[in-house]
Amino acid sequence: MNTFHQDMFAVLEHVIIPDDSSLLVRYDQEATIEALEYHQHREVEFQFTESGYGHRIIGGVLEPFDSQGVLIIPSGVPHTWIYENLRNNPAYRIQEYNIQFDLDLVTKRMASFPEFSEGVSFFDHLKEPCEISGQDAVRIRGLMKRMLHQDGVDRLISFFQIVKICSLSCLIRQIHLEQTNFDNLQKQSRIHEAYAFMNEHMCENIGIEDVSQRMNMSKTSFCNFFKRATGKTFTFALNEMRINRAAMLLTNNTDLSVADIAYSVGFNSPSRFSHLFRKMRGKAPKSYR
Repeated sequence: MNTFHQDMFAVLEHVIIPDDSSLLVRYDQEATIEALEYHQHREVEFQFTESGYGHRIIGGVLEPFDSQGVLIIPSGVPHTWIYENLRNNPAYRIQEYNIQFDLDLVTKRMASFPEFSEGVSFFDHLKEPCEISGQDAVRIRGLMKRMLHQDGVDRLISFFQIVKICSLSCLIRQIHLEQTNFDNLQKQSRIHEAYAFMNEHMCENIGIEDVSQRMNMSKTSFCNFFKRATGKTFTFALNEMRINRAAMLLTNNTDLSVADIAYSVGFNSPSRFSHLFRKMRGKAPKSYR
């Protein structure tokens, strides 16, 4: 049985599944910065981005994302995406694919057939978000695109193929929500606010003073609050965000030099950038490219 708990700081999205279908399959290219609010819904969601990259916040966990993996979000887990493409160009068109469904309804029907036992087991153990990568993600992405043009039994067959891939995949990574160490929902909301501000201004010369002022806190109070909530210092978290964005630029934009990328993500010194990149990513920027 799926138990739904609403996060008082996340907008509750009411997903409307058509009466003649067990699933809602969507393709969205009209996303705007305003539309990407911190939200949650009762339905389980399969999601991937065809065009776009940046950072996402899932249940308080912030991490970079690109257009490679397929994300699976359990019922009730709040989430949002911060697209670098939209931040730099509001006219940019994000391409996002989603499948949303009532988990209890789907698993109850699957449980009637012993052939679906592995799929039922997969959903029974889906307590935290997870991401599928590699060739399994490529296959799922292709099936999700196909489902947009299918209906009835054909759409269900594609969906069950996706579930089978997920249940057998070795290329799956769990996103452990307990790593956030949040004491309460209010703290989670404030950390989301701090990270959103950092993401928006990380390419500028920002410091603790700017963020603490935005949060209406003293520097000391903000530093202590941030470290208790995330397990990281503010400086480390900001550098981590900058290095994550630089890694995406290194792989997606071969026209920019390493120095150009260093400056574009907020570092004043290319040598400092290279030192931190090697420390966080295990190799030099040129080797990473």
